[in-house]
Amino acid sequence: QISTIPTLDIIIDDCTHFSKDIINIFTRYFPLLEPGGIYVIEDTHATYWNSHKGGVLQATSAHQFFKLFVDLINYEHWQE
Repeated sequence: QISTIPTLDIIIDDCTHFSKDIINIFTRYFPLLEPGGIYVIEDTHATYWNSHKGGVLQATSAHQFFKLFVDLINYEHWQE
């Protein structure tokens, strides 16, 4: 039960290296991270591999998911 896990200072994801799993684990555990904590995802290079259902422009890749955060942080600079 995730509600019984205390907040964490460091989270290291060294799971399957599939984007789907990286995103699922992040959305599940990031809320448990203490403010100022560190969240590390190892081996993100694997999300480029076909064997891991990845690719440079793959819309469902972990890289694209995290790029959305960068875009949102910088929303005031968006231009059409």
